[in-house]
Amino acid sequence: MSLLTGCNRKPQEPQGAPQAKPAADYFRTHFQDESQFIVETVLSDLAEMASYAQTGKRPAEISVAATERPGSQFRLPSYDVKIVSGMQVIQKPVEVSAPIWAPELYEDFARTLLARSPEASRRQDRNDLSVLVALTDLQASTIEAENQRISSLLETNFNDPVLHEMAAVVLGAFALREFAGDFYDVRSPLCRMTAHLALARVLSGGSAAGANGRAAEVMLLTLMNNQKTALEKLAGLESEAKLKPWVNALRTRNTYDYRGWQDAGNPTRLESIMYYYAISRCINSDAGWEKLGSGLVASSSDFARIAFAENYSVSLGHALHEISLPLELAEIAKVHSLVTGDDLSNNEALIKFLNQLPERGFLTGTNRARIIGRGQWALFLQRHLCHALQHNFTFLHYKWGVRDEAREFAAATDEKFGKLRLYPFVRRFNATTEKEYHQAVDEGLPVTVATPHLVAPDIWNHLSSPPKFAARYWPISHPHVNEWHKHNPPPGTAYNPGPRLYHPSLVNRSDTAAVLGQLHELAPYDAPIADGLLENRYHGQDNFQQAEEILRPLIAYSARQNLHLAKHAAADPARYEEIMVRYAKLNPAGYFTLGSYFADRQEAEKAAAYYEKGVELGTDAVFMSNNCDWLVRHYFAKGEREKAEALADRAAEVYSSGGLRAKADLMEMEKKYDEALKYYDRNEERYNQPGPLVGFCVRYKAETGDSRFDKLVQERFKTLFPRGIEKVASKDFQSAPKEGVLISQDNELLQQAGLKKGDMIVALDGIRVYDMTQYQYVRELTNVADMRLIVWNGSEFAEKNVNPPKRRFGVPFSNYYQPAKQ
Repeated sequence: MSLLTGCNRKPQEPQGAPQAKPAADYFRTHFQDESQFIVETVLSDLAEMASYAQTGKRPAEISVAATERPGSQFRLPSYDVKIVSGMQVIQKPVEVSAPIWAPELYEDFARTLLARSPEASRRQDRNDLSVLVALTDLQASTIEAENQRISSLLETNFNDPVLHEMAAVVLGAFALREFAGDFYDVRSPLCRMTAHLALARVLSGGSAAGANGRAAEVMLLTLMNNQKTALEKLAGLESEAKLKPWVNALRTRNTYDYRGWQDAGNPTRLESIMYYYAISRCINSDAGWEKLGSGLVASSSDFARIAFAENYSVSLGHALHEISLPLELAEIAKVHSLVTGDDLSNNEALIKFLNQLPERGFLTGTNRARIIGRGQWALFLQRHLCHALQHNFTFLHYKWGVRDEAREFAAATDEKFGKLRLYPFVRRFNATTEKEYHQAVDEGLPVTVATPHLVAPDIWNHLSSPPKFAARYWPISHPHVNEWHKHNPPPGTAYNPGPRLYHPSLVNRSDTAAVLGQLHELAPYDAPIADGLLENRYHGQDNFQQAEEILRPLIAYSARQNLHLAKHAAADPARYEEIMVRYAKLNPAGYFTLGSYFADRQEAEKAAAYYEKGVELGTDAVFMSNNCDWLVRHYFAKGEREKAEALADRAAEVYSSGGLRAKADLMEMEKKYDEALKYYDRNEERYNQPGPLVGFCVRYKAETGDSRFDKLVQERFKTLFPRGIEKVASKDFQSAPKEGVLISQDNELLQQAGLKKGDMIVALDGIRVYDMTQYQYVRELTNVADMRLIVWNGSEFAEKNVNPPKRRFGVPFSNYYQPAKQ
């Protein structure tokens, strides 16, 4: 997929990679792929619970083997199943013709396993909504309290179908709190939900599910990401007033339509969490944060988890850095106390607690029922702790750019949390050197072999793909991403599709577009599926009408979909403006995009009006300061010096690179050269960017004839150009370049220039550029708009004569180099 161009998340198996062992003995688990794991886990839970229902005891032995039949179709597997539960042996086939977590798939197994189970001594009121009402709080402590309460009731009356429906509700609420970003994984609780609901169906003797069962079914479908069916089933809960918070929350979770929350007079925590999840996905993490209120965001880690998983500003990043880890550690301590009765004594005890593996439906070695066991809690908490560790480092190193502090943070977390089962994957995300990358892979691959079912889909992508600073590392074998994700996504579901769009087992098929079309029908509000469908159906050639048709479900309230659609209207100013205004009303950053668009069209006053609106309404000070330079120049050109200086001062105070350069640029235009140098120097010191400073010195000498800054250029020149200045033409390049400047994103300016994401710039104005610093230096040598580029497009070198405003394209570029083969 060209969706992946310039991205390092796509697992690949290059020539010369070590040969894999046969799939049958690669993983150290009985199951050898994700779907087999799901079927065997559901049936194992079901067999254990059925035995307890019959005898009041767990069986001494349980084994479940699901062997896929030869000739099974992609995402439609058939299995021959053998279950041994004590003295009971059952052999039956199962065809996964419905969602793999659908209780009805396993109902016949439940009926056979239950055999002559006694009737429930009494039944809970099927209209008892106490669990659902309590769980609108959605606090970890409340979930565990209900977990213990319903588990205790099950011990005394395990054949009551209503209690199994309630158990499924508890599991659903537990899984709906999963906001672990790249570590996201709810497959195990989904398996147990399925087992409880299958058992409830049989125990009810054909009676319709009660309110708990119907609510649990909607939660199950929601967590599968089968949005269309979930919303259809959700309509059946609307008549019950006490379930209104659940109806609101589940509708928001499925559609990402956050607008109803703003009208709710006193929303529950459940509704507020789903509101913030939806608005963060549709706009960004800053949207809605202030409306939540400081008390709510400090009450649990849910909101910080959600914010870290989406795009957030540096300002919000500071708040998240302050609260996220303390909130995670507080929740770990609280849950540990609730499930063990003891306090965590030290860090060793914390690691031991979090490294427990998920049990089945009973406390280990006992006949005590436990819907959510200690191992389930442990992995849930560990995933979210790892998510926080990953993104605190990302904030420090990449967002804020304080790399020394980031290194100190990584060293401290390595020491404290390095023995966590999932920590090698944190190392992979946080690696900045080849040594760190190798260590992460050396430690992470064995985890995928020993416990593949505990590794989230996105983790496989990052572990098996190289970082930008090192060659791909294959110490033992290729990581078997495709073998594990054999039926992708899990059959009959649209579960967690985003990372799977980087799995060759899904996107390198001849029928990929058809499969993504099926997923889009299941989940019409899922943005990654929509993007993937557009890419695979039209291969980058989709027109406005085609894009609008697929993106339509989200257009009314999702900024991201409007931004995507606007790209198709760039040649039609009126339509482009209409769409981008709609986008900007959702995300004020769009006003800067509109300003840039009309500036490129030489409509200066219109451009200025939109830029001014962006400055006025924008909530991200760093974004504003990085994008206000055109408006500073505009004010200066009009003679509005006070406005220009006020805006430049405001931008510089933020201390972003763009803000410092905007101030320096203004000082240079005003011929306040020493002041200009001061801000260029600050930019170099803070962001390690000597190019703008050197460019200023070169322009200063050309403008004034004064050589007083020559020493500054000479001091930096050998560092900037260790090979010296190389004059080149396209004929000088004979093979694919190993170093250059990679275009990391697309925009209209690039398209107009005949450039695209993934192209590599190797020369500017006749000078070879190997990295961004050299590119910046050459770019700053002149203020002439015309730029002469030599670009490698993946197959050939091309010369491009372009003239973007201020010699900038307005999207991130990055260094590219191909390390020497090992």
